[in-house]
Amino acid sequence: MKFDEIANQIILESKLKPKISKERIAKKYKITIKEAEHLLKVGAKVEKEHTKDRSTAETIASHHIFEVKDYYQKLKKAKL
Repeated sequence: MKFDEIANQIILESKLKPKISKERIAKKYKITIKEAEHLLKVGAKVEKEHTKDRSTAETIASHHIFEVKDYYQKLKKAKL
């Protein structure tokens, strides 16, 4: 499955599911809470380009990061 296909799938699923916590993300990737917060902050900033709602942006970002830790780094590298 291509990266953009995964992204679109995650966006659709995130509309149906609650935000994934920074604690759960930190535990999955064995990183600190602070590192998880940073990933979420970066992701939410990107997602706010698509929605005015902060909560929605944070939810979408949390799902992207939970599926692919470096999702936003890959997005930046792909210049999407």
